Amino acid sequence: MFRRRPPILTSYGRSTWLPLLSGLAIATAAAALWLPWALLLTLPALLFVAWFFRDPERLPEGTGAALALICPADGKVVEIAETPEPEFIRGPARKIAIFMNVTDVHVNRAPCDSVVKWTRHEPGLFMNAIRGESGLRNERVLIALERPSGAPLLLKQVAGLIARRIVCPLTPGARLAGGERFGMIKFGSRVELFLPASENFEVAVRLGQRVQAGRTILGVWK
Repeated sequence: MFRRRPPILTSYGRSTWLPLLSGLAIATAAAALWLPWALLLTLPALLFVAWFFRDPERLPEGTGAALALICPADGKVVEIAETPEPEFIRGPARKIAIFMNVTDVHVNRAPCDSVVKWTRHEPGLFMNAIRGESGLRNERVLIALERPSGAPLLLKQVAGLIARRIVCPLTPGARLAGGERFGMIKFGSRVELFLPASENFEVAVRLGQRVQAGRTILGVWK
């Protein structure tokens, strides 16, 4: 099981939040001394950066997490469908897509115990990630996972209109525990999951439902 720790700012965003928070802290201190009205600008900006890069601890809901598909991202379920998936499933697949807005936690988590088979970065556009075609046309990282049963599962991190940076340090052969942190997408995005349509899998969420990474169960294998 992956090691748990108290909530902090995510290490995946340190290269962004460290200089931003340092600069904003200095600006806030200077404003407090010489330009008090400027606090109306610097203090909200400082709080927003800290809020965006938060990384709360999470535990899966309910029991039987070993047979459950754990949500990989905070946000709203915007698509549940069957669709061809030629990259790794190579056949009919069940797809669940989650849209992450700028106020959501942006740390991504493994949907189940698995081994990374490969990852691939694909350059693309930066259209609004709530649109279905964004998963095929936007900047994205594909992560091919193999579950303990040997079955495939494909995960996509998709950049959005504001997001311009996908963080995914995974390498082939890496072992992930369900709910373990593995990366993030900065400033609004989309995450998509694909699993074989032939599997006996029961979806446990609905369109429009708000979900949380590492906590909400998207469905269970029967």
